Amino acid sequence: MIKTFTFRTYFICFAFLSVIAIFLKQKPSLNDNLDLSLTSRRLSEESQLVWKNLNAEERKNFWKKKKKAPKPKFEYQEIIYTTIDVKPVEGSRNKCHFSSNTMADFEDTTAVFLRNIIETDEMDGGYPVFEAEIVSFEQVKEAFQGKHILFAIHGYWNNVIDILKDMKTAKWEFSHYHPIPVLWPTYDVSAGKFSLKVKQSYLHDKKVSQAVGKTLAHHIGELVVGGHWPEDAKISLMAHSMGNRVLRYFAEDVRTKQIPIKFGSIFMVAADVEEGIFEKQDGVNIVNMLEDGGKVYVVHRKDDDRLQMSARYLNGSLRNPKNRLGQFGADMSKLHSNTEGKVKNINVLGYPAASDDEGTHHNYQLVNYMIWLYESESE
Repeated sequence: MIKTFTFRTYFICFAFLSVIAIFLKQKPSLNDNLDLSLTSRRLSEESQLVWKNLNAEERKNFWKKKKKAPKPKFEYQEIIYTTIDVKPVEGSRNKCHFSSNTMADFEDTTAVFLRNIIETDEMDGGYPVFEAEIVSFEQVKEAFQGKHILFAIHGYWNNVIDILKDMKTAKWEFSHYHPIPVLWPTYDVSAGKFSLKVKQSYLHDKKVSQAVGKTLAHHIGELVVGGHWPEDAKISLMAHSMGNRVLRYFAEDVRTKQIPIKFGSIFMVAADVEEGIFEKQDGVNIVNMLEDGGKVYVVHRKDDDRLQMSARYLNGSLRNPKNRLGQFGADMSKLHSNTEGKVKNINVLGYPAASDDEGTHHNYQLVNYMIWLYESESE
């Protein structure tokens, strides 16, 4: 009994003393000036060098998470043209607010030129509110003087900030044209993703596009008649997707009201209008807005998924699709006699779309090869 007890006692004491010795051996000296709460964390070689040069106070804050710098607010300094209703800023002569969430007013025939657009902290229905400066007719005339202007009308369900971001990126590709985004309210009735509301939203925007076309004709007519339209500026026009419905109704009112305005070139890109438009008066109206020698360029591709959905669901059905102009282009054998020689098809099948296009092959209107096309016809 005594031997067993003594052996166990010695063994326990020996083990206890060994643990203490190991602990004392690993404990850093006071001269190391280390924070013991941090010794379990591994540092990279680069961090170790940084650590050695920090004082005690700096080491306390070494592991604290750095706050992310606030995201800079989006700005777009160039002139834009919009039929979206704007609200004047109280106390300012020429500043206003607007957003993508503004409802379309079918009775309103006003439009406005803006510049120095800045994203504010304010939100409207989940979308940013922008502050901008209103540009007077005389300032527009002066800004356009001697330039080759390209009005760019966007399509269905587009957010203001996305349109302006795309244009801000693309504008550096332009050398001859001075692009002017034309904004209209298409985000006021949400379509959502994979939602049954898509058709409701689409049909709403079809009505809006008609009203917008008439508004633009009315407003530009006022500019022309009032002598505010720059006489030596060369003006061309590009419409994308449903923006071509805006173009259709704009051209109709230009003819009806006999507005003396002409465009050097008209580019109908991924046009969401019926494919036989140039067999009818609607196509004649568009062609009649061309300067002498001008052309309408119909840019199309048959693998455009968005236009397939438009043809087979939004405007037609699987059994009876109503093909869109932006899928197969104009049928040259069926052109109205007054449009012959003034319409040119350009097939971009196989060319890349925008990087964020998600395989729809629809949003290619500002890809570099398209800008090169616009530029080649501007000279």
